[in-house]
Amino acid sequence: MAQLDLPGGHSVFLKMECWQRTGSFKVRGALNKVLSLPEKALHRGLVTASAGNHGLGVAFAGALREARCRVFLPSGASPAKIEALRLLGAEVVVKGNDYDEAELEAKTWAQHRRAVFVHAFDDVDVIAGQGTLGLELLQQIPEITAVYVPVGGGGLIAGVAAFIKSQRPSVRVIGVQPEASPAMFRALQTGRVVETPFNDTLADGLVGRFVSERTLRACQTFVDEVVLVSETEIRAALRYLVDKMHTIAEGSAVVGLALLLRQDRQDDVAATIITGRNIDTETLRSVLQTETRTS
Repeated sequence: MAQLDLPGGHSVFLKMECWQRTGSFKVRGALNKVLSLPEKALHRGLVTASAGNHGLGVAFAGALREARCRVFLPSGASPAKIEALRLLGAEVVVKGNDYDEAELEAKTWAQHRRAVFVHAFDDVDVIAGQGTLGLELLQQIPEITAVYVPVGGGGLIAGVAAFIKSQRPSVRVIGVQPEASPAMFRALQTGRVVETPFNDTLADGLVGRFVSERTLRACQTFVDEVVLVSETEIRAALRYLVDKMHTIAEGSAVVGLALLLRQDRQDDVAATIITGRNIDTETLRSVLQTETRTS
């Protein structure tokens, strides 16, 4: 846990999941899922689809249990995440133009080989693993009044919000998505899962055309609101974290901070989850150079 001063005299607690062993919170859900599997299932091998961080979590958990792991990634996946996956011993398959296409390929492959498919967010064990963040937030910040949670497919916020609201209903849980990929925001607006187009975004780990029925229901039940942030705000938040804390994170990790940096977003005791650090070096350099030229 760290604390960061914001403009205007406020401060925010940062849950630094970027310091996890695999560089992301995703290892929580992956470990909870894989460690619960019987040996017989592990012998068939593990398969998943990922933008990168979930794959790293599954590969790490698989290595602990000596299970083969194949990770399907979409084209355009971060070279840094691909290299990290290979270092963990995973077999990397680049297939599909986006996460949803990579997921379809992974599910098809798993079905044909009878391997265990580990979903990135639509799985009760994965969601429960991510929910341990809610437990730790309440333990580490007893006075917390609001938590800002990055949202992609919704597995993280489903677990965090369900736990926090079961223990402290007064704590506000706010989801944050990039304007470029607002699948959960749109699903909440329409009251159902809808295919949502997306554009390129620095928050590549939050990109997807769909959420799931399970994560949508959790957000409808436990989440106070979901808010969108722009690419400009995401870039500014990433640079703010580098400047003020000398900490590297990826675009997906700082969307909560991006929202908190808005002057109209100030809570008594707020926290946000810095979800990962696995940003490609060239992407980071581009962001910092752009911010330097425009600042």
